[in-house]
Amino acid sequence: VFAFLFGPDEPKPTQLQKDRSLVRLIRARNGVLTSTELVEHTGLPLSDAEEEMGRLTGSYSGEPLVSDRGELVYAFPELMTSAHAKLAVREPKPAWLRLEYPKELTGNDKKSDTMIAAMNGFNLLAGLSAPALIFPRLGIGGPLAFLGLVAVPTVFSSIFFGLPLVRRWGLKRENKRRMKRNVRRLLIGLVYDRSVGAVRWISPADAERHVTPRLKGFEATPRQITKELEKLANEFNADVEVEGDGTVRYRFPDIREAFVEG
Repeated sequence: VFAFLFGPDEPKPTQLQKDRSLVRLIRARNGVLTSTELVEHTGLPLSDAEEEMGRLTGSYSGEPLVSDRGELVYAFPELMTSAHAKLAVREPKPAWLRLEYPKELTGNDKKSDTMIAAMNGFNLLAGLSAPALIFPRLGIGGPLAFLGLVAVPTVFSSIFFGLPLVRRWGLKRENKRRMKRNVRRLLIGLVYDRSVGAVRWISPADAERHVTPRLKGFEATPRQITKELEKLANEFNADVEVEGDGTVRYRFPDIREAFVEG
């Protein structure tokens, strides 16, 4: 019943719990990380990743360094894996392998929701029909009877149905945000794959072919996918090329540069 009214209970990890995978990432990268690599594993916008690197630097005694080519690299001496360690630290999965699922309205099975709705519907109908069906049979009336057998159950049952309906609007917005974050994460996977080795071009058609079959539980239009690709191109100062037919292509040499400098 609580989930029917307020939605499924969701865990709320502490900041320390959130940091565990980031600490694993830093250790797996031998205590050195760049903001670009943090984007790879979190899906954050580059500006947010830079702020997060600043927080991690303060929390884990990091040190910002500038490479010979001007790339900002963060070193964490205290998180470096010891040369005498028996086991190598396993790197956490990148952002495109940790997609979000559509958020559910209640999290209950359909049978449970149907039973809850039926019981509440009975209370609502009983309250609305009480003056015609219940009062005459019991020989009662007056303001107290109306308050107790009509007003209270009717208002209560209306709120009971109203809360999930109001939450449904918020749920649609939240799932839209999750869809956009998933599109971004999948595009990050494509961009990084084509940037770390030989830097190759990416067109909106490439992005659509990569994202659409992997976007489980969500649907994104070609325009939404292209828009997220354009955002990534802007974040990472991508090279832009316009072909003869008007198709725009992007390549991301700065991403490879950041990995090399790290």
